[in-house]
Amino acid sequence: MNMNESFELVELARKLANLVRPGRVQAVRYDPPAVRVEIGDLVTAWLPPLVARAGNNRSWDMPEVGEQVVVLSPSGNFAQGWVLPAGYTASNPAPSVDPDKKIYTFPDGAWLEYDRKRHHLKAVLPDGATTELKSTGGIEFTGDLRVNGNITATQNITATGDITDQTRSMQADRAIYNSHKHSGVASGPSTTQTTGQQQ
Repeated sequence: MNMNESFELVELARKLANLVRPGRVQAVRYDPPAVRVEIGDLVTAWLPPLVARAGNNRSWDMPEVGEQVVVLSPSGNFAQGWVLPAGYTASNPAPSVDPDKKIYTFPDGAWLEYDRKRHHLKAVLPDGATTELKSTGGIEFTGDLRVNGNITATQNITATGDITDQTRSMQADRAIYNSHKHSGVASGPSTTQTTGQQQ
């Protein structure tokens, strides 16, 4: 085997080894989106991350520093590589081992979970968090609704069932209003006493 053949074999082995390489994110750039990956003693150039969708439908969920990823390099050339997130590690373990749950967690304590066995959707936000939903065509809600807090309406709220607060339902209030009586009624400028029923 001559030197050229030996070099070609070594180069071929190197390229094959670099086709798929696991590593950890060493740095993140958001505009344009790219990451550097640490693979042993090597740190790659800026490489684009693979995402769920990048056409008319687009997703945004960048890898983070320390996250375990895989670099996929066509022809074994890191310069043409793409970064595929992600793998669980001892420092970043799976949030569950339940096969029926789909979970997304955030470092501020927010937690999104769907349990297909219990048919239960759960969203938990940290204290002080806010939620905004815009739907100018309206929102239709089917099922009982319980609110642990105040309700403030700047426009109409319509319910096909009853609405109950910490005292009683609106239907019970209507029954009181429609049948309440005043005592001590007198003609002229006098005012009545308080109602016979209290709200």
